[in-house]
Amino acid sequence: MARCATRELKHPPNFVSYVDFVSNAAVLEEVDLRNHLIALIESKFPLELLPAFLHEAAHHSCFLSPVGNALALLRLRTYRQLLRQRDSATRDTLRLLEDHYRYEASIAIMRPLAEGIACFQEFDSLAGKSNVINPALLSAFWCFDRSDDLPPPPEPPEKFPGTKSEFLSFRSFSMLYHVRIHHEALRHRYVERRENVLADCFSTEGGGYLSGYLTVKSFWKSAVERKVRDFDREVFLAHLKSFFYDDYAFVAKILDPDAEFPESINAIGAYFQERLRTYFKLSIDEAYAAYERSNSDQRNKMPSFGEELGYFPPHFDGLGLSADEAKLGEQRLRALFDELLNFSPQIPRDELETWLGDQGRQRRRELLCIGSTEAQVEVNEYERVLVYPMVGGVPAEDPMLSCPALPGVRPGCGEGVVEAYMLPGATGRAILVSRRREGVYAFFDKTVPDASRKRVLAECGHRSKDLEYIRQQEALLTAHLASEPLTQYYNESASELDQQMTNLYLHTAGGFIRGDDNWRRLSPILHAEGIFGVLGRDSAMLRGVALLALLSSVGEDEKTDIVPVFQKHNLNLDEFLKKCRLLRERDGVEVIAESQSELTGLI
Repeated sequence: MARCATRELKHPPNFVSYVDFVSNAAVLEEVDLRNHLIALIESKFPLELLPAFLHEAAHHSCFLSPVGNALALLRLRTYRQLLRQRDSATRDTLRLLEDHYRYEASIAIMRPLAEGIACFQEFDSLAGKSNVINPALLSAFWCFDRSDDLPPPPEPPEKFPGTKSEFLSFRSFSMLYHVRIHHEALRHRYVERRENVLADCFSTEGGGYLSGYLTVKSFWKSAVERKVRDFDREVFLAHLKSFFYDDYAFVAKILDPDAEFPESINAIGAYFQERLRTYFKLSIDEAYAAYERSNSDQRNKMPSFGEELGYFPPHFDGLGLSADEAKLGEQRLRALFDELLNFSPQIPRDELETWLGDQGRQRRRELLCIGSTEAQVEVNEYERVLVYPMVGGVPAEDPMLSCPALPGVRPGCGEGVVEAYMLPGATGRAILVSRRREGVYAFFDKTVPDASRKRVLAECGHRSKDLEYIRQQEALLTAHLASEPLTQYYNESASELDQQMTNLYLHTAGGFIRGDDNWRRLSPILHAEGIFGVLGRDSAMLRGVALLALLSSVGEDEKTDIVPVFQKHNLNLDEFLKKCRLLRERDGVEVIAESQSELTGLI
């Protein structure tokens, strides 16, 4: 994550985890199954893992979408073209470059938005009264609900006086309120992570954390102001994700067979710009009501894992799309899927292995990997599996897990891996132990259907291979592009689009600055130094802004309750409010909403 040189942070955020876009494989660096496996099975994951977990789970959910699937397939086709150009005399350079730059342009355009959605899920999400709960929060419920220090759930859950949705909302609120308010160390950690985002440079080249987060907060602020009914943050976040990632009309632009570079990437950029503007014009109550209805429709529920090789998400209502636009996008996505993944006798023999691998990678996009660790796996004569984790490249002396072998597994010892997955739609977890990619042990939550268990078990041991394959292909692609004379021209055109997108996000994210004159004066500072610069490089004020927004995320808005929390962070609320009022009066910068007794953070 790029950071402004004007402020050196003592505790950099743990943005070392990531989700690979092509495979949708999550890498959660803080998760160590050698220490966390039993806690995961018992839904007692350490709460300090929650911020990064929510962030990456939000990414995974965004990428498992029509737009995410289209871009992943487009990249797989690029790899396929690269293979053909290496192994034959025929060269279709223009098509390879076209696919490459459509993918790169789309990723660059949407990266800030993806980070903004993930940051909002991490910092601001909160289940409300709706039956809409995002997969990231549902996944967290499965993994953290019984963590130490959390109030225990009702026993049994059926005794809870309400619906299943109300129970999940109640438990997720309890979890988020605890880690953001009551848990001293985690509250400080949350504040530090938010400070780092707010102090980030605005340029989209550095990952776009600040530009994306402020854009999402501007969407949120605009939606709150326009909504008549009670505002629900989970509905807001789910609808926002669908508005951009479940947009089949955007898919139609990305996969337009008639457009050519540079018009193709310019059309992608222009469409995305218009979508950003369109969101601010939506009738929020009508859009949310239509979206909730289609979200509740059982016909739109995600199928169980592996039931269909190609998952084509439904056409949700309330997204401001015409039926014809959406239909065209789905047709083009299905055509690309058929081209790459449906079997054909015309598939060259030397591409058959790649075709089979791409089928598997497409299936596994649905699985959220919670963690994995390499191990030596032994199945003894008593049909017990002994898992010895690798420490410094050699097996540990003591096993991390001893469990019964699956029926039919032969005795023996070999290299293996332990993997933990969340199934599509957060319907349950799977813990898999494989030896040379053969499943030897599996734990599933009771909610996972038998058919899904068999399909998940067949995917044992592929995650690290998928990531390595993609790393190799990207390296080969980079080398190939470096030798292409046309690459410089393509790069110059793509760079122009990057600058346009940075300027677009800069304007979209500026909803907290009132007045054109103030905007013209402060936007260069926001671009160069982030919120930290807009706040006059005042570290205490930056901490106060981050802390207040954290408290507001769980409804802690009474000034009398906020004062002692500010004191625990070495902040004086009265001094902070004086600075905020001065900033609003002098510069038109609104970082708080204030009444006589209540206070809300806006960024």
